[in-house]
Amino acid sequence: MQVGTGFLVAHRSRPVLVTAKHVLRGNNWKESPGDKAVHIGGSWVYIGQNNESLFSAKNHDLAAIYMDEFPLKRCLPSANLALRPLDARVVTIGGYLARDFKRAGNVLRPAPHIYSNRRLGMRPGLVGLHYPKRRNIYTATGEPAVTSIPSGLSGCPMMDTIKLVSNQISILGVFTSQDDGKAWGVESNILRALLAAF
Repeated sequence: MQVGTGFLVAHRSRPVLVTAKHVLRGNNWKESPGDKAVHIGGSWVYIGQNNESLFSAKNHDLAAIYMDEFPLKRCLPSANLALRPLDARVVTIGGYLARDFKRAGNVLRPAPHIYSNRRLGMRPGLVGLHYPKRRNIYTATGEPAVTSIPSGLSGCPMMDTIKLVSNQISILGVFTSQDDGKAWGVESNILRALLAAF
């Protein structure tokens, strides 16, 4: 079972689910988004019911789809998409690891996962952060920690950590990949351009 994360943005007074394109299309880009489901209010809603409103960035691992099943009040305003994502010094990703998705009958009980580290320079269109396997600590205890493989975090928001500590949400990008001590995603300006094309 493929698991991914996404987040909601209000656009044209409608809820838009934002995620990585491979969450909906598979790693081979050939899977049907209509076979994928979103967990809403204790039940599953298949993306296929909204497939006609799926938009994806041509050269980026990024997708967005109208999901009117979500209440608009649960959506982030598009103003939370950073205009200058590369100004952030520390980046936080937050979502759900595939290994932590648990079912109790018909109830899904995922465990959230949050990771923060210094921003990493990447090629244009991407925002990155350091993601070493070792040399990490649990912030609550100060104990050494091994970083989890981020399977399931694809599509999660990449946020400015300093602003997050101040109760401000500034989305820097959409997480897509991790390898060799680095993690990265599509930067917020690409997402802004995708939404503008809706």
